[in-house]
Amino acid sequence: CSVAISSGRWLPRTTIKYSWQHKSVIPRANGNISITDLITQVSFAPSKSEARRLVQQGGVTFNNQKISDPSTTVIIEKDNILKVGKRKFIRITNK
Repeated sequence: CSVAISSGRWLPRTTIKYSWQHKSVIPRANGNISITDLITQVSFAPSKSEARRLVQQGGVTFNNQKISDPSTTVIIEKDNILKVGKRKFIRITNK
């Protein structure tokens, strides 16, 4: 089963949830974190260089916005969706 999201694309109903309070890497004081740090922290890439390559090749979206610059920082808000490739989705919450 899947759920429609705002861009008309589909998001799996069984999206994994991820909470920052249980992990060692915490967003910066203003809530920003590098997209490559985020991808490696949620284990979608084994290294920052692999995460950088995924971003440069256009395989990363964050809250339905395609990320193409590896130096991009994102703001972790209450509810976020990170998509890497075609089949890796995760819902990230900041508690």
